[in-house]
Amino acid sequence: MTLPVIIGEKNAAWHATFFMLLSVIVLFIPFLQPGPYYLDPLFIPFAITAAYITLLCLPSAYQAKDLERVRRNTLAAMGIALVGFLIGALF
Repeated sequence: MTLPVIIGEKNAAWHATFFMLLSVIVLFIPFLQPGPYYLDPLFIPFAITAAYITLLCLPSAYQAKDLERVRRNTLAAMGIALVGFLIGALF
């Protein structure tokens, strides 16, 4: 059973959009709190790129159109964010 089968396609699309938007908001928390990543210019470009790609996918995810492209783009955004954090672990 998948989520669209259980709660319906429209509700599943709404939940997907909500969690994608939430991920963009949560992405910037480490950069805005005092700590090792606070306003670090090395990581911010990766975070902004990942957030931008994710935000581009929001309308398609909400309308449940071209979900394969949404999946590819969100995976690319996660990959970019992962590279940023791996660079942070190395330096």
